[in-house]
Amino acid sequence: MDCRRFFLPILAFSFLVLLLQVEGRGRLRLGHDRKLASHQRKFASHLRKPLRSCGCNDRRLCMPLPIASLKYPEAPHVQNYLLKKNKTEVFAFVLDCEESVWSKFNWNKLTTIALAGKANTDLICHAHENGVAVVSLENIPKDQLPNATARSAWVNERLMYAMSNSMDGINIDFEDPIDDQSPEMEGLSSLVQETVEAFHKIIPGSQVSYDVAWKAGGIDGRFYDYKAIGEYSDLVFIMAYDEMSQIFDEPCNARANSGLMKAIEGIDSYLQLGIPGNKLVIGVPWYGYRYSCIDFDENETCYIEEVPFRGANCSDAAGSQHPYSYMVETQKEYNATYRWDKETSTPYYTIQDKETGQYIQMRFDDAPSLEYKYALVKEKSLRGVGMWTANFLDYSDTLEAAEQRALMWGIMP
Repeated sequence: MDCRRFFLPILAFSFLVLLLQVEGRGRLRLGHDRKLASHQRKFASHLRKPLRSCGCNDRRLCMPLPIASLKYPEAPHVQNYLLKKNKTEVFAFVLDCEESVWSKFNWNKLTTIALAGKANTDLICHAHENGVAVVSLENIPKDQLPNATARSAWVNERLMYAMSNSMDGINIDFEDPIDDQSPEMEGLSSLVQETVEAFHKIIPGSQVSYDVAWKAGGIDGRFYDYKAIGEYSDLVFIMAYDEMSQIFDEPCNARANSGLMKAIEGIDSYLQLGIPGNKLVIGVPWYGYRYSCIDFDENETCYIEEVPFRGANCSDAAGSQHPYSYMVETQKEYNATYRWDKETSTPYYTIQDKETGQYIQMRFDDAPSLEYKYALVKEKSLRGVGMWTANFLDYSDTLEAAEQRALMWGIMP
């Protein structure tokens, strides 16, 4: 099968457009410099590689799904992909893992996976076979944001990587602090716009998503132009977790990682910017925090060490992150009493270290707390849900592990 006849007309037009850069009011210039032009030529050669050699059993699976939907609309995996485009988005971040883990994901529910690690050919083939789009999680050094040449090089490199690995888009996960009205703030908005334009031209129908803080504004010093980011992006992933990264009120104590009211507050902050709900995905944590208590009172308040973070003297950095599977195993090991925080609609429990006797409090989310947040998709007319990360369940072959997976995957929309 020679797919070059299909791609080359698109590439020829796309690169002509990419080479023309707008400067000032209506003035055009060709390229940025020789280095960038060389970079674009390398990009063109990389684009052909997936078409000549493919790690999938069916070479059609090597095509980005949006392209395959145009070329092979009757293919079973394409039909599944098109069907899922009309369903609630289920967007999962995936860390590097073995097939024994990812093969047990609920592929019927999933619509998009974002690889937060290496490109895994077997995983990508399996995802495409199930009509699931694959994007890569990417970041950029902050000092490159004001530099148009550096941004263009970054975009082209990400395009090369996406096409070389048969991917369907990109997930931008830039979370560094930025000053309000700074060159970096403007550069970040330009980066998102340029990424979207380039990906859509080279891979028509591709998905460009951006991960935003649990609430718009200056959370963690992230003074971004969220309105512009939302306007340019195809999908906005609201990280409705790590809500206690900055604790400004007293006391400094263990708190919910993903409180329901804060999740609602965060969603509303983006809707109020004019970002349509059909672009918004509420991201939830399939992990929790383990806090060592420096003091513990009769109300089960766990006072924690003051660990500063981006201007706040107290933060969740005092704790350590652990997968949901660890939270379940530890509760069982210590026969700990399950508690429910009514103010945040999240669970927690407290144990004592077997050697030191120190109190330790676990703050996490489980099926009951997550169902409250999943219900916001319908209530707020959102695009869907997602999680950090799909890896964080028990993927062993025990009956208990299978039941845990069935429950956590099963409650997703």
